[in-house]
Amino acid sequence: MIVAILASFFGLYVDNKFTWKNHIEHVCTKLTANIYLLRRLSDYLPTEILKSIYFGVIYPYLSYGPLLWGSACGSNVKRVFVLQQMAIRTVVKLNRKHSCKDLFKHHNILTLYAMFVYQIINLVKEDNEFTVRNEEIHNYYTGSKENVHRVSRRLKATSRSPYIQGTIFYNKLPASIKKLEGKQFSTTSYY
Repeated sequence: MIVAILASFFGLYVDNKFTWKNHIEHVCTKLTANIYLLRRLSDYLPTEILKSIYFGVIYPYLSYGPLLWGSACGSNVKRVFVLQQMAIRTVVKLNRKHSCKDLFKHHNILTLYAMFVYQIINLVKEDNEFTVRNEEIHNYYTGSKENVHRVSRRLKATSRSPYIQGTIFYNKLPASIKKLEGKQFSTTSYY
């Protein structure tokens, strides 16, 4: 008999297999309750105030730790994204069949997936201890000398790690963005 061990560590619910299912369930429960709050307030408050409330009661659950749990099983993460879409529709007072694609962009709100990509790209950019550039490995002039050297992994589980995915996303950035330093890199608007 295999016993699953669950622990809460800095607000993240971790089990012994790192499936993040329990943490995502916790996030979904909190988001559902807060979407109900937004829905009740949407009859009385304008969109701008509802947007502020969104950033106070929804956004913290989405932005805390997607670097860790964002690469979990796709169906689990999709549940959180569907709830985020529901919250955005509630903020702008639209029905549930309306597309959210333009709403995120119009209101300058990152989707859950964009938060994940943004955080892992920042991890790779700021991690000078483990990050090795291609130009440090050899002296040949190649078009990818500015890229981070990608370490190959044999197992699918390790290839989905945030650092490996971060190197892939970072290497796809335009050179003009890669050259930005510090605060300028992390606060540049990409919309």
